[in-house]
Amino acid sequence: STDGTFRLLYIKPRGALATYPECAAWLEAVRAHTAAWQRDAASGVTLHFTGRPVFVAEIASGMERDMKSSVLGTLGIIAVLFWWAHRRWRPLLWLLALLTLTLAGTLALGGLVIGTLNVVSLGFAAILLGLAVDYGLVMYQESLAMPGATATEVRRHVGPGILWSAVTTAGAFLVLNFSGLPGLGQLGTLVALGIALGALAML
Repeated sequence: STDGTFRLLYIKPRGALATYPECAAWLEAVRAHTAAWQRDAASGVTLHFTGRPVFVAEIASGMERDMKSSVLGTLGIIAVLFWWAHRRWRPLLWLLALLTLTLAGTLALGGLVIGTLNVVSLGFAAILLGLAVDYGLVMYQESLAMPGATATEVRRHVGPGILWSAVTTAGAFLVLNFSGLPGLGQLGTLVALGIALGALAML
């Protein structure tokens, strides 16, 4: 500005900053340097940051934080509701372990099938947990309703219904690949993979 109280400083990173963790690390380094400069020479100066790295770092980091809280919150709700209904530790721990295994397996399969995962597509996690837990609950409820039956007999009784449910639900999410948004298409693919994997894991 003409009175010298407002100035813009353009900073260019050495690298391409292709991913949001790189943007966040670079922005943190810039903030550390400017904070040290402010302490030594410019305590009265107010600094603000803008631009692509700032936008990407703040939005993506916020989304990552939201994803983690939604996954942990969903697992917590599942655990509380199961304990409230059945009051048994062993099936609860098995259920949580299988859900965690399904989530990790889906991320691994998604990496193999899709390659680089979009941060938007990681919203699949809470959706997948809410769907996959149904298969485990159906299996457990049927085992309680058939006290003399073996695990094989329970699987034979409810397996076809669970598999057909997984096929139709996965198909519905695969339709999202026709969307123009790549993140939404990835989300649909990840949920579909996770539903299939979850159904097999619970069976």
